Amino acid sequence: MADMQPSAQQYYLSFRDRLKDIRARLKWSQADMANALGIPLVTYKSYEVRSKFPPHLIERLALVTHTDVGYIVTGKAPIHRFSRRVA
Repeated sequence: MADMQPSAQQYYLSFRDRLKDIRARLKWSQADMANALGIPLVTYKSYEVRSKFPPHLIERLALVTHTDVGYIVTGKAPIHRFSRRVA
């Protein structure tokens, strides 16, 4: 039976696509994103093209872009759970 898990290469390609999509949704330039993450522009550009995004920046990315960490990591939309209101 074939392994149904995506390869590491597929994961990194889809992660880069999500990174670009998040930035585009905000209408930010690469420089805007680099500034928000507190990293040099050349470093951020490399994350969109070839380098692996470092895990220590994922939480910061989520905070500055108001994006769910789960979505950033997996590409799946979060499941919202609604609690009952107490009167």
